[in-house]
Amino acid sequence: MTPPHLPAADRFVIRRMNAAEQLRAGRKLRRIPQLLVGLIGYGASVMLLVTSGLGAASWSVLTEGISGSTGISFGTATNLIAVVVLVAWVPMRELPGLGTLLNVVLIGIAADATARIVPPPPDIEIRALYLVAGIVGLAFFDALYLGAQFGAGPRDGLMTGLVRLTRKPIPVIRTAIEVTVAATGWLLGGTIGIGTVLITVTMGPLVGYFLPRVAVEIPDRTTEYHDRRHIRRRPPRIRLRRSANRVPGHSAEQVPGPAEAVSNEKSTARKPFDEVERDGSTGDTEQRLPSRPSGTSDR
Repeated sequence: MTPPHLPAADRFVIRRMNAAEQLRAGRKLRRIPQLLVGLIGYGASVMLLVTSGLGAASWSVLTEGISGSTGISFGTATNLIAVVVLVAWVPMRELPGLGTLLNVVLIGIAADATARIVPPPPDIEIRALYLVAGIVGLAFFDALYLGAQFGAGPRDGLMTGLVRLTRKPIPVIRTAIEVTVAATGWLLGGTIGIGTVLITVTMGPLVGYFLPRVAVEIPDRTTEYHDRRHIRRRPPRIRLRRSANRVPGHSAEQVPGPAEAVSNEKSTARKPFDEVERDGSTGDTEQRLPSRPSGTSDR
């Protein structure tokens, strides 16, 4: 969970996890359906933009430009761009996941299904409606599948990686990517329409608006937001337990601790000569005198 006291640039809601961590993370009953709905809706929104005929997205402009300038097919150009973007993930250390794989599979299927269902627009009003619905839907479903935190697609991973590295807001990074891609595609011969301009300038703010509101927050048990170095640690308190073998005649304060051996039997160790208690009898005292070495005189 993102702490509220961090600055706006640090309040990015997407956690960086590898594929195994994404699958082990909690709240999968919400995250998996959100991922599927987001990818299917993304593909349908892309086809709405294409059907409107008022301009394609910036990446479609780039694909069209590469296809026209090199002579390769539109699909081959799309795959080539995806490979190049995935290679760009390496220096950014962006991690793929289940969403990266399903992005390639589901978006195309959803786009083809939408093309068979949605009728072509009969007039300019319906085309404008398709354009607006496609732009809003593209941003919303893009944020929806990203917020499931199963990894980004090749193009969205470029955005999430740059946001993480530069600490810039999502609208700034996404708008910069859209403008750069659309301009490159136009220079290569791609077609730019009014829809392309609207997508380029609105996609970043819309994704930045939707993503914090639809992202699934995953608890992070290994991260603490306070600095442990500033916590004063108390020294450990040592408690001495009272001995079970309590010596008769001693109070509780006089009972030895566990470090002292307590015995109920009388010690048999011989005391030094200066501590010998004489009982008045010469024989008893002489018996307790230490033995003298041979050859010494008793003077």
